[in-house]
Amino acid sequence: MRHPGSLAPLAAALLLLLPVAACSKDAPTGPTRGALSLGLTTPNADDGAVLLAIDGGPVDSVTAVGAYRVYGGAAGAPAGTPLRVIVRGTLAAGPVARVWVPDVSAVGAYRVTVEQAAARTTYGQRSVSGYAGTVTR
Repeated sequence: MRHPGSLAPLAAALLLLLPVAACSKDAPTGPTRGALSLGLTTPNADDGAVLLAIDGGPVDSVTAVGAYRVYGGAAGAPAGTPLRVIVRGTLAAGPVARVWVPDVSAVGAYRVTVEQAAARTTYGQRSVSGYAGTVTR
């Protein structure tokens, strides 16, 4: 027998709201997978390829930006050694690739180094003086 003013409907409503309250925006979250941008600074206007070394944390893969091509870049470098990739194309200063990582909040741990550079038309090797790489979110 149900009495007017019974607490059953109120209890049912509270049970329905309990899962919503547990999903607070302040609740801790885990790592967020995603892409970091690899940028290139170059002293030349006619680069055709660069060899980049990426280190500082685990890498899932590396993909090209725009019309550039990336060779290598599949995860698999032994722990503690850089992952090396070649980026080819009509290179210019700015973003050249994306590095996919398990936690984008660790962006500060990643580094990219330009180990080799080549001219676009001859692929003649160049000094890497004046080249730099950046990793940003």
